[in-house]
Amino acid sequence: MIPNLAMFDYDGVIGDSYEMHVACMLKAFASCDFHAITTPESVIELYAENVYISLGKYGLSEKQIDQIINAYKNFQAEKLDSAQLFPGIKEALERIAETSKIYIITSNISGAVESILRQKNIDCVADILGSDKEKSKIKKIRGLVAKYPASQAYYIGDTQGDIVEGKSAGVATVGVAWGWHSSDKLSLLSPDHLVDTPAQLAQLFEKATAGDAN
Repeated sequence: MIPNLAMFDYDGVIGDSYEMHVACMLKAFASCDFHAITTPESVIELYAENVYISLGKYGLSEKQIDQIINAYKNFQAEKLDSAQLFPGIKEALERIAETSKIYIITSNISGAVESILRQKNIDCVADILGSDKEKSKIKKIRGLVAKYPASQAYYIGDTQGDIVEGKSAGVATVGVAWGWHSSDKLSLLSPDHLVDTPAQLAQLFEKATAGDAN
């Protein structure tokens, strides 16, 4: 059996990190003297597309964006011990790993996500490709597809940006309704699949392996 290629976003899909992420981003913006984004809602709107592209539209240079992300990294590091996962996602990952190679492709920091997964005893992820390794999710997705050319490839995300990037990379897209963007908002981008719970996500991959993902 050729395994599926299951590529996951982290924040909003695996990590229940909305409050942590928003708080750390707002602190990072303030510490870098960037005051155009000051509310949780405006932080989340950055993820209508790749966060680096969104920040660039505010006139920030690549160097300024890197400074903000580095500040975010430091603020997040102080809170990693309190990181939480969505209920049921650990079990879903373990079920999916029975038929799929699992990777995490995220705008977060690879080491931070690795630390959280280790805390939560999740060992079924082959690798974590964060923004420190490559900023473009599209490039990371395409790189893994090239590594597993015979596999059915999926990108699983919770934001409109995730769906856009998955489609641009040429893979099947799965929107999850428990994350940062609502199912109605995700539906506007017509993901190939939209699931309401981690259990439904695991069932999707089980059906795909059996030859019926509809």
